[in-house]
Amino acid sequence: MTHATIFVYGYIFGILKNAAPDSLTANDFERCAMSPTTETARIITKMHNLRKITPDIDRKIAAAFSQITEFDEQDAHRMQPVELQSSWQRGYYAALAGTPLNSWGDISAARKAKGMSQAQLADSLGVTQAYISAVENGTRNASDEMTAKAKALLGV
Repeated sequence: MTHATIFVYGYIFGILKNAAPDSLTANDFERCAMSPTTETARIITKMHNLRKITPDIDRKIAAAFSQITEFDEQDAHRMQPVELQSSWQRGYYAALAGTPLNSWGDISAARKAKGMSQAQLADSLGVTQAYISAVENGTRNASDEMTAKAKALLGV
């Protein structure tokens, strides 16, 4: 599982926590951070059963899930390493704060549409090409500031 993917799972938990603050426990938080795929499914089912998911919340969850572009069935059942769990927590708190999801897929598409290489984008942003590559392939998360700079540069 990548940092970007686990960030989205945390973000979804944050959406659910915002929707029904008293319905999710510290145990739910811990279990979802460690095993996001199966536990997020369990939590969504729980919230539907409690009738806490409105059509608006469903749309927000669907939009977040659309950001996940990879799935590994074996990985879905494993406990995630601590360094990935921290990305889950970043996603959770981003959703609690009402921060929109960063979409580096849009940034990558805009970069390619402009005929710009990763190295050129990296140079314009003052980072390395390896950094841009890692962010685009989901093995690293970009800061909100870096995402905003890239979006402004590319007109996204």
